[in-house]
Amino acid sequence: MEHVCAPGWSFIESEREVGPTSVAAPVAGFDGLPQAALAIGGPSVRLDRAEAERVGPIVAATARAMAVRMGHLPAQESADV
Repeated sequence: MEHVCAPGWSFIESEREVGPTSVAAPVAGFDGLPQAALAIGGPSVRLDRAEAERVGPIVAATARAMAVRMGHLPAQESADV
Protein backbone atom coordinates (compact mmCIF):
# COMPACT_ATOMS: atom_id res chain seq x y z
CA MET A 1 0.00 0.00 0.00
CA GLU A 2 1.40 3.37 -1.01
CA HIS A 3 1.39 6.33 1.34
CA VAL A 4 2.12 9.78 -0.03
CA CYS A 5 4.12 11.29 2.81
CA ALA A 6 4.93 14.72 1.51
CA PRO A 7 5.03 16.54 -1.79
CA GLY A 8 7.62 14.79 -3.88
CA TRP A 9 7.95 11.31 -2.36
CA SER A 10 6.00 8.27 -1.24
CA PHE A 11 6.42 5.32 1.13
CA ILE A 12 5.39 1.90 -0.12
CA GLU A 13 4.91 -0.94 2.37
CA SER A 14 4.63 -4.58 1.34
CA GLU A 15 3.18 -3.79 -2.07
CA ARG A 16 3.71 -7.20 -3.69
CA GLU A 17 4.90 -9.34 -0.80
CA VAL A 18 5.18 -9.07 2.96
CA GLY A 19 8.39 -7.50 4.23
CA PRO A 20 9.94 -5.23 1.59
CA THR A 21 9.33 -1.50 1.70
CA SER A 22 10.49 1.38 -0.47
CA VAL A 23 10.64 5.14 -0.75
CA ALA A 24 10.21 6.62 -4.22
CA ALA A 25 10.12 9.99 -5.96
CA PRO A 26 9.32 11.00 -9.55
CA VAL A 27 12.00 12.39 -11.85
CA ALA A 28 10.59 15.08 -14.13
CA GLY A 29 11.68 15.54 -17.73
CA PHE A 30 12.26 18.87 -19.44
CA ASP A 31 8.49 19.39 -19.73
CA GLY A 32 7.87 18.84 -16.02
CA LEU A 33 6.09 15.51 -16.54
CA PRO A 34 7.37 12.38 -14.80
CA GLN A 35 9.89 10.57 -17.01
CA ALA A 36 11.40 8.18 -14.46
CA ALA A 37 11.38 7.33 -10.78
CA LEU A 38 14.06 7.07 -8.15
CA ALA A 39 13.48 4.47 -5.45
CA ILE A 40 15.30 2.86 -2.57
CA GLY A 41 14.13 -0.29 -0.89
CA GLY A 42 14.87 -2.66 1.91
CA PRO A 43 13.35 -4.97 4.45
CA SER A 44 10.71 -3.39 6.65
CA VAL A 45 12.81 -4.06 9.76
CA ARG A 46 15.38 -1.56 8.42
CA LEU A 47 13.25 0.73 6.26
CA ASP A 48 10.35 1.42 8.57
CA ARG A 49 8.13 4.51 8.69
CA ALA A 50 10.62 6.49 10.82
CA GLU A 51 13.51 5.74 8.46
CA ALA A 52 11.30 6.58 5.47
CA GLU A 53 10.55 9.99 7.03
CA ARG A 54 14.31 10.54 7.32
CA VAL A 55 15.32 9.42 3.83
CA GLY A 56 12.20 10.52 1.89
CA PRO A 57 13.27 14.16 1.59
CA ILE A 58 16.75 13.02 0.49
CA VAL A 59 15.27 10.79 -2.22
CA ALA A 60 13.02 13.64 -3.37
CA ALA A 61 15.92 16.13 -3.47
CA THR A 62 18.04 13.67 -5.45
CA ALA A 63 15.18 13.09 -7.90
CA ARG A 64 14.84 16.86 -8.37
CA ALA A 65 18.59 17.16 -9.00
CA MET A 66 18.36 14.37 -11.59
CA ALA A 67 15.46 16.21 -13.24
CA VAL A 68 17.54 19.38 -13.55
CA ARG A 69 20.35 17.37 -15.16
CA MET A 70 17.77 16.03 -17.64
CA GLY A 71 16.81 19.58 -18.62
CA HIS A 72 13.88 20.28 -16.31
CA LEU A 73 13.79 23.86 -15.07
CA PRO A 74 11.82 23.95 -11.79
CA ALA A 75 10.57 27.48 -12.51
CA GLN A 76 8.63 26.01 -15.47
CA GLU A 77 6.34 24.13 -13.06
CA SER A 78 4.88 27.30 -11.55
CA ALA A 79 4.45 28.85 -15.01
CA ASP A 80 2.52 25.81 -16.24
CA VAL A 81 0.07 25.69 -13.32
